[in-house]
Amino acid sequence: MSSPKETEAEAFRKWFFSQKTYTSLSAMERALNITKDYLHLIRDGKRRAADPQLRQKLKEATGLRAFDPIMVESRTSVSVTTSTKETRTTGISDVQRKKELPENLPILLESAIKKLRLTLKECSQKYEIKLNSLKKYKGGIRKPASEKNISAVSNILNDAGLVISEEDVSAKVKIQEPPVARASTIAETKARAVIRLLISLSNELEFFKSCAEDERRIFKKTVPGQDVGYITTLLRALYDEDKFQKWLFFSTYTMKGKDSDD
Repeated sequence: MSSPKETEAEAFRKWFFSQKTYTSLSAMERALNITKDYLHLIRDGKRRAADPQLRQKLKEATGLRAFDPIMVESRTSVSVTTSTKETRTTGISDVQRKKELPENLPILLESAIKKLRLTLKECSQKYEIKLNSLKKYKGGIRKPASEKNISAVSNILNDAGLVISEEDVSAKVKIQEPPVARASTIAETKARAVIRLLISLSNELEFFKSCAEDERRIFKKTVPGQDVGYITTLLRALYDEDKFQKWLFFSTYTMKGKDSDD
């Protein structure tokens, strides 16, 4: 039996592919004032449209019954502030709240570290996060997964006076910058992170160009070929928006390889 998130995601994907009003999720973002990242999460079944106002917008835009109002017993009372570390919370545990980290985490994390007047290394030591992991969180390459790192990142934001809660993740409330500028900054940060990764990848692959055949066998055994194909296809699709949108709706692949560094 499908979960509510999966039901919404499937209905949204079918509707989007058949409708003619919006040419892309970016067009929906501009028309409905709902961030593209949030629409991506709903479409991929990673988040349910829980915020009533955003849910109503999606209902009006799509006409889908999947976005009818939902009944909840308790919700989080929210505040975003730079002057207090207090949040008003009802019916949700600290662990649940900490796991709700915002999609614009790289920007918030960079701002928090600057406010705390710490270098990345000092921040890493103070909050007990591996330096490499902290760089990935700040660069938007990855989000914290372990409870330890989720808690540490939440503490960094809190200590800097940036209190983030569940509705901020859903609505992506802007913090001292316009939505367009924020989206542009996130895109540039992630694009630069990809460049760094490609350079690093190229450097690592140089070894396999001149190594022995047995060592290339180790490469093939360790690196799943499906992962390589997925990344290659994704990179090509990113250079053609029309092809990318079509590819996106049919892409359900999950990376097989695992990185032990959280």
